[in-house]
Amino acid sequence: MSVPTRGTSTSSSQIEVTWTALTTSAETGGASITSYHLQWDAGTNTNWYDVVGLTPSYTSTSVILSSSVVAGNTYYFRVRAQNAQGWGSYSDSASIKAQQKPD
Repeated sequence: MSVPTRGTSTSSSQIEVTWTALTTSAETGGASITSYHLQWDAGTNTNWYDVVGLTPSYTSTSVILSSSVVAGNTYYFRVRAQNAQGWGSYSDSASIKAQQKPD
């Protein structure tokens, strides 16, 4: 899985997280992706919480988070994919900082 990245809609009040879709290939065991599971951590990179994809399935490759986002704080994200073979490994984590409001 590719590492999640900061989307262009990230601001002081929301974070957009995007990732690259996996295509059916040897990497996916020849099966199509049925869900992406995104988790986030509020700054420690050790306490992970589900955002989307565990239940119900989620096949989009981006999500916007707006609740609990504090301007200037750094958050961590990781993603994994599921198909008929089961869940893959999580990506490396990525840090994304909510933009800070100007003084």
